[in-house]
Amino acid sequence: MLWYPYNHVSARSLSPELLNKPGLSHQERYIGTTHLVTEYIGPQRVEITISFVDPRYYGFDVSRFAEANIVSHACGEVWLQKPSIRIGTMIHLVRRIDDDIEVRSRYWLADSVKMKVPLIGYELSLDGLAQTFGLKSRLAGLSVGYEQLLHDQIEFTNLASFLPEIYRTFAIPPTNTSSDGEVQ
Repeated sequence: MLWYPYNHVSARSLSPELLNKPGLSHQERYIGTTHLVTEYIGPQRVEITISFVDPRYYGFDVSRFAEANIVSHACGEVWLQKPSIRIGTMIHLVRRIDDDIEVRSRYWLADSVKMKVPLIGYELSLDGLAQTFGLKSRLAGLSVGYEQLLHDQIEFTNLASFLPEIYRTFAIPPTNTSSDGEVQ
């Protein structure tokens, strides 16, 4: 909620035991986990599920991250909670530039609309129906894109206002860098 005090309502990991588990890297604490998030994107309150995945899932060659100064990442599939419909792909790459960092975010909204069928554990593609009935344009239209861009700009500006001081206060100097570019 610190990121965006009025628009972030709640966030809860379905694997809270991993968040402070000793000996795990930052990525090991969240890749493969699912978070339930409630927030406002513009005037719209959304309840989403983010299933975090390894960047390799989207075809990234993580062996090249260190060379590109990529020091962290967060990649995931975004789902509506009710009904459980996949509505997008999210990728955040964090790159070190001099004594600072830069976050590059990309969203593919309504790129692969599908629904989970709970009784049989199957995912049913809804792309054709979503296109025909206008769901894709509602999930990824110009106003949604604008509101998402504005949301990210505000939350990352808020982060930039206090995160450097937290880092200076609590950071442990890195001892090495892993093969996927993560500072350990």
